[in-house]
Amino acid sequence: MLKEKDSQKGTKRLPPIRAIRHKCLECAGNHYSLVRNCDSLECPLYVYRLGCRPKEGNTK
Repeated sequence: MLKEKDSQKGTKRLPPIRAIRHKCLECAGNHYSLVRNCDSLECPLYVYRLGCRPKEGNTK
């Protein structure tokens, strides 16, 4: 799981949805617009790329 800097303790574990968001940003070169407009539909993280869980029945 990805870790995030915590000023008091060094690093801390990220919740899975936030770790996925960080991974997507890393993949897109830290460009938020590229994450939002991602065209990698085959990526298993695609539905989680915006940092939230997909709604039920959403196939995109």
